[in-house]
Amino acid sequence: MLVKAKSHPHTGAFVKLKGRLVACQTTARQDPSQINYPTTPTVSQTALYVVLTIATSKGYVLATGDVPAAYLFAKTNPKHAKLHAYFDRATTKIALDVNPELQAVVDDKGRLWGALDYSLYGLVESGAMWYLLVSKTLEEMGFVVSDVDPCVWFGMFHGEEIILALYVDDIAAAARKRRTLRRFFRELDKTYPGVYDSMCDDALVTYLGCSISAEEEGVTYVNQPEFVRKLLEDFNNGPSGPVKERSAPAPVDLTRARFSATRGRSTSARC
Repeated sequence: MLVKAKSHPHTGAFVKLKGRLVACQTTARQDPSQINYPTTPTVSQTALYVVLTIATSKGYVLATGDVPAAYLFAKTNPKHAKLHAYFDRATTKIALDVNPELQAVVDDKGRLWGALDYSLYGLVESGAMWYLLVSKTLEEMGFVVSDVDPCVWFGMFHGEEIILALYVDDIAAAARKRRTLRRFFRELDKTYPGVYDSMCDDALVTYLGCSISAEEEGVTYVNQPEFVRKLLEDFNNGPSGPVKERSAPAPVDLTRARFSATRGRSTSARC
């Protein structure tokens, strides 16, 4: 059972506490012969930038959202035998506090056993099962997957074009009207409750730890101010600190240094 604090990628402000029950985190491992989908696609960085470029050129607005506990919507793979798992004793105690009737399936070592009907986090195939499920949902909504990237989708919604990028349960959407995006996420919320509440549709949206700003017409900025702040903080407090502030990664005298080095080599050659 993992618990972590989630912070805003632009401001660094506390957002919420996230708890997650994860399988196969000790010596237990899945039988490789039972794994049919060892990997699952996620949108590539290049494809995401292309989506943002298309949206910028068309004057589209952006919105992002994530599906809470997405894997738990997807059933386990029906192609192999039923998977079974047990909780450790500490997690078993929590489960029994919530539902004492589960004591009937606790073994003599104090572990709660059960069959897994849904794709728990930590299982190898969970990502693929979720991708297949959300793909089916989008197809039923009339969306078509890109021939180039399996996590980029195109479709018409209430007569307006929407472009989607998927990174597991994180969804970025672009359309001409903000109202269209709100309708889309509200419709998606009927299948995956909570996704509409997570929607970010301001001029500054966040996606995959990045801040995406389209406040300036025809220009979209992508940056990670909170990541940079933490990076500088770590290095300033480390053995290599403090770090000098620069407006660019290159040294300020890069051009002059290269010119001097080139001139020196030319002189040596003539000698």
